[in-house]
Amino acid sequence: EPRGPTIKPCPPCKCP
Repeated sequence: EPRGPTIKPCPPCKCP
């Protein structure tokens, strides 16, 4: 499941 700031808050290490 793609995760990013536009989808849901996630750790910087998971966001591009």
